Amino acid sequence: MCDNIIIISLILVSIFLALSVNTIINRRKYGLALGEGDSETLKRAVRAHGNFIEYTPIFLITLLILDQKNGSCEYILYTGVAFIAGRIVHALSLFIKKGLLRVIGMNLTFLPLLCNLIYLSIILIKN
Repeated sequence: MCDNIIIISLILVSIFLALSVNTIINRRKYGLALGEGDSETLKRAVRAHGNFIEYTPIFLITLLILDQKNGSCEYILYTGVAFIAGRIVHALSLFIKKGLLRVIGMNLTFLPLLCNLIYLSIILIKN
C-alpha cells in the first residue's frame, strides 16, 4: 500500500471533522437540530459539509482501487493534493462568499476525479 493514501485520508477526515463541528456549532447557535432556518451562515455551513461528503467518498474509493492495482504513489499524491486543495478552496468560498473561489474549488475537485476515471479505464483496458 502506498503511504500517500493514508496521509491523504487523514487530511480528508480532518477536514470532514472540522466541517462537521462547524455545522454543529452553527446549529446550536441558531437553535436548529434539522434544516437551516433563515440563517445564511448555517445554510452555508450545511452545504460546505454536504458538498464535501458528496464528493470525497468516491474520490477515496477510486484512490484505493488505484492503489490495489499498483497505481503510481506519485500519481496518488498529486491527485490527492489537488483534491484536498479543491475541497478546502470550495469550503472557504462558501464561508467568505467568493464565487470565483467556488469555481476554482470545484475544478480542483473534478479534475482529480476525471484523472482517476481515465487512469482506471486504462488499467481496465490493459487487463
